[in-house]
Amino acid sequence: MIPSCSRIPQHVKGGSCRPPAATQTIIVKRNPVLPALTLALLASFDAPAAGRLNNKCDLKISSSSLDNALQEVGRQCQVQILYFAQITAGKTASRVEGEYAIDEALNRLLESTGLSFRRVNANTLEIKPAAAAASSAADSQVRRRAAEKPPGSGMQEVLITGTAEDLVATRVETPVREIPQSITILSSEQIRQQGNLNVLDAVADAVGITIARRSTNALNLRARGFSIGSYTIDGGGGLRSVSHTPGIPVLLLTPDLAGFERVEVLRGSNALFGADAAPGGAINLVRKRPSDEFGVRFSASAGSWQNYRQELDATGPLAGSGALRGRLVVSNASQDYFYKHAHDERQSLFGVLDVDLTDSTLLTVGGSYSKTRSRPFDRGLLRFTDGTDPRVPRDTSYTFDYSRFDTRVAEGFLRLEQELGSQTRLRINATLIDNKVTYLLGGHMAQLNPVTRLAARASAQYTLEPYTQTQLNLEATFTGHGEWWGGRRVEWVFGGDYLNADSDTYTAQAPAHGPPIDPYNFDPALYPYPVPNVTPLPLATANVIDTRIGGLFASVRLEITQPWSVTMGLRRTDETISDDIVYYWSGRGFPQLRDYHYKNVLTPYVGTLFNLNGTWSLYASYADIFGSNTNLIRSDSSLLPPSRGVTLEGGVKGAWRDGTLNGSLAIFKVVRRDLPARDAHAVPTVSNCCWTTLGRHEAKGVDVELSGYLASQWIIGAGYTFNQLKEISPAAAGSAAIDTTPRHLLKVWTDYRLPGTWNRWTVGGSLHAQSTVAPKALRFEQKSYAVVSPRVAYRSDARWQVALTVNNLFDKHYYDSFNELWYGEPRNYFVRMDAQF
Repeated sequence: MIPSCSRIPQHVKGGSCRPPAATQTIIVKRNPVLPALTLALLASFDAPAAGRLNNKCDLKISSSSLDNALQEVGRQCQVQILYFAQITAGKTASRVEGEYAIDEALNRLLESTGLSFRRVNANTLEIKPAAAAASSAADSQVRRRAAEKPPGSGMQEVLITGTAEDLVATRVETPVREIPQSITILSSEQIRQQGNLNVLDAVADAVGITIARRSTNALNLRARGFSIGSYTIDGGGGLRSVSHTPGIPVLLLTPDLAGFERVEVLRGSNALFGADAAPGGAINLVRKRPSDEFGVRFSASAGSWQNYRQELDATGPLAGSGALRGRLVVSNASQDYFYKHAHDERQSLFGVLDVDLTDSTLLTVGGSYSKTRSRPFDRGLLRFTDGTDPRVPRDTSYTFDYSRFDTRVAEGFLRLEQELGSQTRLRINATLIDNKVTYLLGGHMAQLNPVTRLAARASAQYTLEPYTQTQLNLEATFTGHGEWWGGRRVEWVFGGDYLNADSDTYTAQAPAHGPPIDPYNFDPALYPYPVPNVTPLPLATANVIDTRIGGLFASVRLEITQPWSVTMGLRRTDETISDDIVYYWSGRGFPQLRDYHYKNVLTPYVGTLFNLNGTWSLYASYADIFGSNTNLIRSDSSLLPPSRGVTLEGGVKGAWRDGTLNGSLAIFKVVRRDLPARDAHAVPTVSNCCWTTLGRHEAKGVDVELSGYLASQWIIGAGYTFNQLKEISPAAAGSAAIDTTPRHLLKVWTDYRLPGTWNRWTVGGSLHAQSTVAPKALRFEQKSYAVVSPRVAYRSDARWQVALTVNNLFDKHYYDSFNELWYGEPRNYFVRMDAQF
């Protein structure tokens, strides 16, 4: 949970983020530049006759550190409070309870601290040293650090107390220490340093996440042994990762990270806000937002196997004295791989506008366009029929010269944020995504013969017309807060979302072609273009899927006593899927038309939190699991009922250094029942038949995570997961994850800026280690291993930085994925240059 420039008020300089849903305390942690120019700009928006500073508020602040007390004033009174973290370090505040004017409350809190405050505008206060000498020292520090800041600092980051909003039950900004579930925040800094170029690669580096690779650019992400099936963008309604016939997810196939500020990963069921309340978790992608100060960032990177990428990111005010702000990001990338023949090219364009329609209304509109052209390696390496590994060289791949996978993804989005008084907010999200894919994929149909050491001849599948998919997602959320019994705080949320996803495929299967595949001497030139020039085609499939998902949700967070709160929520989901398939044999069509309906699906959520003090809190949570089993048929031709289950979690969380360092220890149990399994006693009469719900999986384990600033120049993101996953009923879908999920998993990422005269250098890197995995069906095992990837960076001045990463420093041999056999990357090098102006 690395804090990044999330939710920075729009007039605070140094950020590239959106305005907050509610005002808050701002603690400057890095690039602490709030000079007179910044405060003058804040003051220019002053409205003497209005604002929250003139109001009284009912405060409940226990004796604690001054930092925590000031944050509570900002939260409970809905004002902005700005200060340097170092001026409050080690200071405490007395207990304040009752109705106070904000001035009066701050006077009490700052008494005997040597600090004072002043009004910046109608909703903003600045905390500063009271003594002239202290003030002079602070001003000197500001000037000194301002001198290091390059012109056009709109791309600079100001780090504030770590919070999350879109994946938590109340959908209001909440400190991570007060969220009764496990959430990891991948900041833009961590993403840059780990060299992640797309969403899937970034999430694969998150704590507790394992992968199952399907092709060069498609991963199945898992947490706690279960697939992650819920995706949102900017906290909108859940999106569907609909797959085409070869099983490659289209929605999350190509998203370049150029348009995203950070990635948030929830481990456990997203029972309230996901179209699929999957037990693995949920992923929220947070788009970049414009800044009200001009800034440009450029990056270029080069790595082993001709891995090249360039990115340009520009932002700033456009009109109306900053009331209209814009941001434009373009990227271009191409790469080969350590295995032969595969290649990939990607381009993306992202643009967004923020418009302050009124003082309380923010409109965001934008869009993106990306395309890829690739020659993929699909389905992984061959195994012998008994499951053993043939031990081919690591650079082996069965990539055919004719293979191609081309995508085009266009997106448009709109977001409206409206404050309705001082205690209520309305947020509306709308996203339209249009995908188009054409492909010709060659692959293998069988495993290796142990005698001949050859496989069957190659197969191929291809699109007769471009595969298309459109998704329209709408979401509206009301949030608010007030008081209930005894003047205790209550926060509430209610809203709804709607997803309309349509996909259309028309594909064909090419006949076997070329010689049998020899994994030890594979030559793609031996395999001719496989598409037959005959009419009618011997085998083709047309498939139209229309999906409609509507959901209503509501939750409330009640303060029972000052340290104890309870959150309760419920989601109601209706899902309708129309799946029309026509199979063509030699020109003759055989249609199968099916409609699936899940009505009134209820998924409750309950969480509780007990604050032990200003640092530690205890928590527990319960969330329901729901997963549709669409397109699976029972022997009586009826739809298989959904999979259900529960996620239970409890533990302790801590926050230090004003919330910029967060830690957690979670004990979890996941029970997923009604999993589909083949009905051995039924005789199939139609496709996808016959299934029954016999499967049951359970996971028990521990998650430990520490992330943030260990010191002012030392960042860390580390986590350990112990997971005991077992299959209660055999032969269930997803059983392969049981044997391929490591029991012990450790991920560490860190970055440290050297002190003194060496402060232009930073050193760090990442470590990925896991315990032995021995899949029973495959007759080989992956011994425990650790992959170490050090990184060193040099900053020549405030504008320019260059970094070198050596991935897999000790050239460890390991498996990247088991179900489809993939070897991990050998030692490789990655150089990145960043510039900002």
